[in-house]
Amino acid sequence: MTTVLSALRHDPVFAFFFPDPETFDLDSRALVGHLFDKRVRQGTVWIACGGASVSMWKAPGSERGDLGVAPEFFGETANRLTHYGDVLNPLLPKADHWYLGVVATHPHHAGSGLEPAVMGPGLQSAAEAGLPVYLETSVLENVDRHRREGFVVESQVMLRDLPIWVMRKDPISLSPNFKTSGTRRDMDQQEHSSEQ
Repeated sequence: MTTVLSALRHDPVFAFFFPDPETFDLDSRALVGHLFDKRVRQGTVWIACGGASVSMWKAPGSERGDLGVAPEFFGETANRLTHYGDVLNPLLPKADHWYLGVVATHPHHAGSGLEPAVMGPGLQSAAEAGLPVYLETSVLENVDRHRREGFVVESQVMLRDLPIWVMRKDPISLSPNFKTSGTRRDMDQQEHSSEQ
């Protein structure tokens, strides 16, 4: 989880979810762990370079509204997570698709070109099924980067002062090199080893 937490420390969506700096680290770790556990059970977490880059995907047929069901959250935090999901979910298709929920590279490996490797398996699975891929971001630089990867902006909304771009990529054929991880413990151990 170190990779995801380090990469998303200044992410505007996480800042929206967890505005209290005193609990930000603890809350972020709980959310990332919740999402990771759900995706590992589906076999849709991929890593590269010993955990230096990670992607977490939602496969077709998965339940909607991941964020609001995390049992660790209540009160205002739960309301923020639920509100975000209530805004985002109507922008995603009801028809089958692959959804890239998280893609992150540790800052020590920024610019190393690892993200295509961890995105590749999900893109390949979507291509084989003839399904589109969706993601969302609140960072304009990410919009430009994903456009270069073949995504297009499907919709844009504002949640208070937080912009949300929903992007789509139609199925293509890819043959990436990638490695899967079976458990959160495996990922943590590989990340720790890569940072020695």
